[in-house]
Amino acid sequence: MLEIIEQFYAYMDFKNSIIEEDLACIEKNFHTLIYKVINDDFPSINTSNITLPKLTIPFDTKSKQWIGIEGMYGGFSYTFDDSDCVLKFFVENWCRIFDGLDKKHIVTAEGFLCVGANIM
Repeated sequence: MLEIIEQFYAYMDFKNSIIEEDLACIEKNFHTLIYKVINDDFPSINTSNITLPKLTIPFDTKSKQWIGIEGMYGGFSYTFDDSDCVLKFFVENWCRIFDGLDKKHIVTAEGFLCVGANIM
């Protein structure tokens, strides 16, 4: 029985190290996405004053997190998901002006992908 418990704890340590590595890559990709959206859609915004969120473990899996961006008249929201055993974040950005620009992305450790865009 002790051997099974030791194997379980070794597995959990391994799993947590993978999550931390993936989370660091996701954070980098998430920040790159934010800068890309701002630079592409809102080039007049000075990105040097933006404080980007740090993604840490444990993260809130139930609620949407928000980042307001001054000059964008909106910002970004993100939620965590691992329902298919892949650590990822769903990211939406919006703007109350400029016809209500709205984009949706999935961010993983490998990169990010636009999965929808709306102009309201």
